[in-house]
Amino acid sequence: LILDRDLRSAMEQAEMEIHYQPQIDAVRGYPVAFDATVHWIHPRFGVVPHEEVLLVAEESGQIAMFGGWLLRTACADCAAWQSADLHGVSVSIGVTARQLANADFPAAVAAALAATGLAPDYLELELREAAVLSRSAKVIAGTLSRLHAMGVRLALDAFASGHTSLTHLRRLPISFLKLDASFVRDLATSERAHSLAAGLGGLVERLGLTGIAEG
Repeated sequence: LILDRDLRSAMEQAEMEIHYQPQIDAVRGYPVAFDATVHWIHPRFGVVPHEEVLLVAEESGQIAMFGGWLLRTACADCAAWQSADLHGVSVSIGVTARQLANADFPAAVAAALAATGLAPDYLELELREAAVLSRSAKVIAGTLSRLHAMGVRLALDAFASGHTSLTHLRRLPISFLKLDASFVRDLATSERAHSLAAGLGGLVERLGLTGIAEG
């Protein structure tokens, strides 16, 4: 309840920190994108991690406000990277099912891009399996089509870790698949893990997608 109450003021008082985790091109060895994660430095509870911040925002009904702040801030940072030494580096932002089910979300994305001057192909939005399996799946599919038409790139996070159907890869405008860390953690020691990762990698390649190995 305290976190629910304090969320709005946390953004106004700069208690939120965005940390960027690099996506490294395994062949060329340099970053091609950065995943944005939020850490809330709460004056009473200390560091509140990204997943808990998202949960608080969802349950308190403040996900549109929080998501809008994250989108604008991360897009502004990425636009600054384009003006510095990180030319061509994108930013990746996780979005929730509730955000994608909001008919105003594509307009909010367009406004953030316009305000920061970031080209849409430098923005990657990650959706989780729960989004495509939710009751609002049809609405979300329409939202994804609108975002894709804008030039924003879309990623399916933690692929193959739950109940994701391969039909989603056929009907959704996905550009990236993020393979769950459980598939790559044992590559050096497990022949089965190696075979699974190789098979998923082959699927990604045949579909013309980009694969991202987590962890």
